[in-house]
Amino acid sequence: MLSRFFWICYDNLGGLFLINLIWSLLNVPYLILAYGLWQIGFNFGGVYLWAGVLLAVDLVFHSPTTLIIYSSASNWVRGHENKLSTSFAVLKKYFLRAQLLQFVSLLIKLILLMNVSFYSQMSDWIGLLLTGLMMWALFIFLIFSFQIYPLLVTQETTVIKTIKFALMLSISHPIQTIWNFFVFVLYALLGIISGVGLFMGIYATYVLWATYRSKNILSVYTGESPEPVPSRSFRELIRPWEN
Repeated sequence: MLSRFFWICYDNLGGLFLINLIWSLLNVPYLILAYGLWQIGFNFGGVYLWAGVLLAVDLVFHSPTTLIIYSSASNWVRGHENKLSTSFAVLKKYFLRAQLLQFVSLLIKLILLMNVSFYSQMSDWIGLLLTGLMMWALFIFLIFSFQIYPLLVTQETTVIKTIKFALMLSISHPIQTIWNFFVFVLYALLGIISGVGLFMGIYATYVLWATYRSKNILSVYTGESPEPVPSRSFRELIRPWEN
């Protein structure tokens, strides 16, 4: 599976860079809002700092403009030709749904964070228990939220059905869901370490990975068997002009 993912990345390096760059430019308003939230959390400190960070991450990486990357990635993993016009058409078609999904995600996370803040101020064991439960609920929902967009651009469902479908897949495939989240953390760290890398191709590579994993999981329900790994030699990597 990893070898096929590698070749998909290799075949679409230019597209990954371009679509990531376009997403970065379109995402500027959400970046500004995210920076503002992070600054507010930083000024208050404590649980508010974590709240600012989590909500900022949601604003940036679950913004409706991310649909153009998921649309492109969906075409690449299925072996289809991708055009920018197609990606922008998907963004236009699902923008309101994606914005509503992001708003619901932000609201739920904000409520859970407020509960963590409230219960953490209780000094008895009930407060400690409820604080732990709210933190676990927040962590689980954070992981779950990364499953929504790959389904939205491929299944053409409503907001409610998309959430239900993502929840069903998360419950039936918990290991894959958790693994997908930690891969996001890995790519995010690579992007931070590299400076601008997160906005110059690294995030698009993660989206490609998430879409590829989602396609393999969906094959269980759609009946589509995963495509075989193409037989390609190392020579194609270092001398592509000979093929």
